[in-house]
Amino acid sequence: MVVPLVRGCPYITLIFDEAASLQLSTIHAVIEVSTFESSTKHKVTFNNGQTWLIYSSDAVNISSNLVVNQDFKGVVRVALLTGNEATEEVLDSFSSAYPLQGHADISCPFEIKYKWKKGGWGELLMLSLPLHRELMSYPSPDNVQTAVTYRSMDGDMHAVIGDSWTLNEIPICVGWYSTKGLTDQCCRDIIASALKNDVAALTKITTDSSYFYGKAVARAARLALIAEEISTFDDIGDILNFLVDTITPWLEGTFGANAFLYDEKWGGLTTQNGSVNSGADFGFGVYNDHHYHLGYFCYAGAVLAKLDPTWGMKYRSHLYTLVNDYMTPYHPHIQYSKHLSYMQRDPFHPRGTEVAYSKAFFPRYRNFDFWVLHSWAGGLTEFLDGRNQESTSEAVNAYYSASLLGQAFGDDQLMDTGLTLAAFEMHSARHCGMFHQIA
Repeated sequence: MVVPLVRGCPYITLIFDEAASLQLSTIHAVIEVSTFESSTKHKVTFNNGQTWLIYSSDAVNISSNLVVNQDFKGVVRVALLTGNEATEEVLDSFSSAYPLQGHADISCPFEIKYKWKKGGWGELLMLSLPLHRELMSYPSPDNVQTAVTYRSMDGDMHAVIGDSWTLNEIPICVGWYSTKGLTDQCCRDIIASALKNDVAALTKITTDSSYFYGKAVARAARLALIAEEISTFDDIGDILNFLVDTITPWLEGTFGANAFLYDEKWGGLTTQNGSVNSGADFGFGVYNDHHYHLGYFCYAGAVLAKLDPTWGMKYRSHLYTLVNDYMTPYHPHIQYSKHLSYMQRDPFHPRGTEVAYSKAFFPRYRNFDFWVLHSWAGGLTEFLDGRNQESTSEAVNAYYSASLLGQAFGDDQLMDTGLTLAAFEMHSARHCGMFHQIA
């Protein structure tokens, strides 16, 4: 038996490739089992008030204790009936087509395409979240079947006809500097004075926490961009020296008190401290908060690579390794490179100068959830309330930082992918994480 678990499917699908006995179990009492013409549809009513529909590709006899009286080979689909006759009619009409797997494609900037491989016959019926419908440009609103609605913590799910959707986000164009610039000379002078004080206050970072260390180097990198934007170039040299001295040891593994290591079991980075203590670095060793920590390092590394291209080219593969851990996109010109077959297992020291892009090293888009359109911070840790996204701003920063890394190295795909995920992350945060006044 195969049960394809595809998110958004309103039916539970069971595929029997070989003849087998079938019995459905429940903790509730069965009130009634209704059999419809041709015996390929049954309606089961329980004492808890729920009604379930059971569809089968061939005729079956289901007893009052939910036992099928003969061996069955084919497809069985089960759906909860939450509405009226109109709901039942829609579920009846689309019960013969079922999804086998889903795929999210982001090859075009600020666009996500969902495509489902389907079995059976007829058109596919899937459930959409409110966020999907806000962004959906295909199929048309006429394909939305509001008669089939289920409640979820992310909002009411409405059925949509079709085996492909297209979601479009408003493009964002965010680069190195402020979007509106600074024209007021008085404000510029105030910022320049404050900047000098902040640069003078840069001191050795004493923490060994990958999170707080990353935040510290990212703050220093932001000072460098502010200095460049307001043309106080005398300050940039001191900041660059600070960044080189603080970032390089982490990339080379010479920091001493902590380090980034590669975990072959799960295909990702861990910290030296996190590898021996699951609570260290906020659980980085068990894959918590990776996009937060590494986003800060990527931001600082991108800025330093921009301002010091020689340093950037030397540590390009190291920086790409950091971003690959939480956001590995598809790079055809590297994905099938013959060099990947003999690269060392330590992605911080690849042979030659090849960028460490490889499916063998990292899963694609570790943190981003393409169904709910936001990231998850929880890794291998169990939480009583399930997974969480405790800091949407830091998630946005992670993808923004990835886009800056792409800009620093002229990598348009990395830049576009980073901005695309940042845009969807922001939309999801506004939709799911903010209260809207109802007139």
